[in-house]
Parts: sequence; C-alpha cells; structure tokens
Amino acid sequence: MTRYHDKANAVVAAWKKRYGTVPSKHAVLMCCAVAEHETKCGDSWNRAGNWGAIQRRAMTQAERDIAKTGTVPTPSDAFEQLHGDSSPINGRYQTWFWAFPPGNVYPDAQLAGDAAGAWKLLGVLLERRPAIKALIDVIDVPTLASNMYHTHYYEGFHDPRQPGGVEKNIADYANALHFTAGQFTAGLSDWEPFAGEPPAAGTSSPPPATKPGFNLSTLLGIQQALNRLKVVDPPLKEDGLLGPRTREAIMTFQRDNSLQVDAIVGAKTRAALERALAR
Repeated sequence: MTRYHDKANAVVAAWKKRYGTVPSKHAVLMCCAVAEHETKCGDSWNRAGNWGAIQRRAMTQAERDIAKTGTVPTPSDAFEQLHGDSSPINGRYQTWFWAFPPGNVYPDAQLAGDAAGAWKLLGVLLERRPAIKALIDVIDVPTLASNMYHTHYYEGFHDPRQPGGVEKNIADYANALHFTAGQFTAGLSDWEPFAGEPPAAGTSSPPPATKPGFNLSTLLGIQQALNRLKVVDPPLKEDGLLGPRTREAIMTFQRDNSLQVDAIVGAKTRAALERALAR
C-alpha cells in the first residue's frame, strides 16, 4: 500500500507549504480521489507529475503550424508537456499541461515531483473554488463533482446543451470519484496526516497512535460523535456521507453550542465536539 501512502504524503507536504497547517484525512482523500481519476496522481503521461490534468496554456499559432507538420513543438521549459484533450462541444484539441517531473524543483512552491503537482492541484481545486475549500473537510463525492462541474473544472463527454447532458456529466464524474476515493480509503486505512517531516517515499507511514474517541477528521467519525451525543433522534446512519440529516445534525450541534451555523466542521466545531465528548 506504499503508493497510496506516498501520494497522501505528497498532499500533506503541499498543504503545509501552501497553508502552513496539516490537512484532515478527509481533505487528503478527496484531493487524491480527484488526482487519481484525472492523471493517476501524476503517474500518467510518463510520470509528468500533473495531479489534476491541469492546463497551463494554449498552443500559439506558430506551435499549431509546427504540429500540423507532424512535429511536436518544443516546450518553453521543463514544467509543461503537450497532450490532447477534448470538449463535448468543440471536439479534440492539443494544449500545454503543467508538468512537475521528479527532481525538477518548481520555484513558486519550492517543491518537486508529486508534492509540486499536489501543490498546483490545491491552488486550482481549492484556491480558485472557495466553495470547495470551505467544505473540503466534510464534502461528499456528489457535492464535489457537482461543484467542480459548475465551476468548469471539467466538461465531461455529454453535450450539456442536450437534455440531461449536464446531469450525465456530473454523474459520470461522481461515479469515477466514488471508485478512486474507495481505493484511497482502503489504501490509507492505517495512515494519518503527519505533523513533522514526511516519511521517505516508498515506505509506509507508521501506524497512527491510538486516540480516544472518534476520528473527527472524517465524516464517519463526526456522525459517530453526533450519535454518541444524541444530537438527533433517531440516530444518524453512520455511512460517511454528508446527507441532509447529517447536515442538519451538524447545524443543530453548532446552534446549541453558539457556533457559526453552516454545517462545516471546522476547527472550532471539532474542538466543541471534543469538549462535549470528554464530559
């Protein structure tokens, strides 16, 4: 399972570089699920290190003329590669994608390889999409897929102008994320985000220390905690999904504890849950 550990550790390193904090395990899982679906977490395209099929720039007219001759245009630097993409409206085309090959330190991040690719993914998936960033600790797959589509992260394969096209594109992406998230959930069953230096690549992270209570960095742990506190009756289904009843239970707990009522389990809500569980 060391590949899953290596990829998760790359997200943590990138997160710490970008935000100066340690991400929740759920946030890592969601980022890895997106990157795995898009580019096998940077392993596609001959290990280009692009973690989300993130485009860098369009081809110039001169480059398009060169490509017409059957010759591959020369990249402007080590941080881009030319690949094909497609649009359900405009068809196939070629464009330059970000590349972060191992050993090439990207100056803006001072990271290389997978960590640099994860750093760029965080910028595109979270910084450019505040609604996703606000929910990343608790977001469920359908909400993530829908928000990504409506903020133009991906286009899908169905013509959105046709009846049902938008819904099919979102459903396709959500199904793909359910699969990749499941892979990483299983692969990271014995992994937790590290606070210090990352383990060496190719080695498993040490098993997490046993902690009392529930893992409040996951939706499952939050549901278990809310049920232990008997916030709602009947109890929540403990399935790790952010459904309507789970959202309402979170908001009820926030309301009862004079917190901002937004169904987002951030640091203050987690701290309040920990205090309540310790009583």
